[in-house]
Amino acid sequence: MPGPDVSFANPEFLYLLALIPLLIIWYIRYHRRGIAHIQFSTLHTFAGIPRSARERARHLPFVVRLIVLACLIVGFARPQTASTGENVYTEGIDIALVLDISGSMLAEDPIFRSGSSARAARRRAALSR
Repeated sequence: MPGPDVSFANPEFLYLLALIPLLIIWYIRYHRRGIAHIQFSTLHTFAGIPRSARERARHLPFVVRLIVLACLIVGFARPQTASTGENVYTEGIDIALVLDISGSMLAEDPIFRSGSSARAARRRAALSR
């Protein structure tokens, strides 16, 4: 199923997406040239130490910032979709079946004392046949 046709109101903002690879290159270079605060002749002593979750997720804030920046750039480009449709006018008769099931319609009818109970009983007997 092909996606919808997307156009941009300001496509010139999409050129800013080229900054993202440049930012990644800058980030990698910046973090590779880190200067050690303590110098050791050998690091074999520390080889068995497991890496903490904080150390493993140290690049996560930068990745999230890049994703947010990419979303902002695409948002500034104002993506728009167009849908085509046509109105069809026809003539006909509309029939609607409406049921009122509110509490007031579910209430039983009142029975009046002045002989109407006999009439109601006859009516029920006639309807039950």
